[in-house]
Amino acid sequence: MRPALLTATLLSCSLLLTGCGKQAASDTASTAAPAAIAAGSAGVDLAALQETLQKIYEDRTVSNVHAAPVAGLYAFVLDDSEVFYSDPTGRYIFGGSLYDTKKDLNLTTALETRLLSAKLDKLDYSQAIKQVHGDGSRKLVVFSDPFCPSCRDLEPNLDAMKNVTIYTFLYPFIEEGRDPAHKISRKVWCDADRANAWHTWMVKNKPPLNAGSCDFPLEALMKTGKKMGLTAVPSIVFPDGTLESGGLSTEDLEERLGSADSAKPQQTARL
Repeated sequence: MRPALLTATLLSCSLLLTGCGKQAASDTASTAAPAAIAAGSAGVDLAALQETLQKIYEDRTVSNVHAAPVAGLYAFVLDDSEVFYSDPTGRYIFGGSLYDTKKDLNLTTALETRLLSAKLDKLDYSQAIKQVHGDGSRKLVVFSDPFCPSCRDLEPNLDAMKNVTIYTFLYPFIEEGRDPAHKISRKVWCDADRANAWHTWMVKNKPPLNAGSCDFPLEALMKTGKKMGLTAVPSIVFPDGTLESGGLSTEDLEERLGSADSAKPQQTARL
């Protein structure tokens, strides 16, 4: 659906502070406001603005502060995943989607997608369960939990895909509630054939027979899921950085993977 100009949130001037930390409307920000605004967009010190924002979001990491394609508006990223916007002083902040109505493009989503795509290159794929179908020429990354019903629904649809390498990262926060020892995840990881052990458990509900006593990188896997900004399983990350959740059909997976493969080389511009 095509949005109204920039979205009603921006036009109504109801700019809200979003996130954790100190209140944005501090005495420091108020004092600095006239000078910063008078300087205009071209004269804004981005490093100073980032420092101001970092003081506001004291328990999070602020990065990638840059001018948005709207005069007087600046985009910034929290924890390398979420995009927010600020005035030149850091006093007024809002979260939400910024649209280019001429291009019919959600600029916020496009930037968040590129951030996620960049994270794919930094993943430790030795910590994933690797399944190769056909020539394995395409790549798909999935975050899954052994006790997630939607993850079970997804598994046969992944199995039916052709010419793809699927990297499944265990993100077992549901399992943790049922079994803090993560016995199933450990047994899958410790199996000589992890891909088969995972498939057998997810599709046939048959646990691996080993003792699960090998070195299982649980802490690293949980940190990976959090760094990716994931809040649900299954989470499917396509090569262009787009993210989908739930038990997608094989047809939807193939369509999305084809679209992502063709889109990735185009992701160079900064919003």
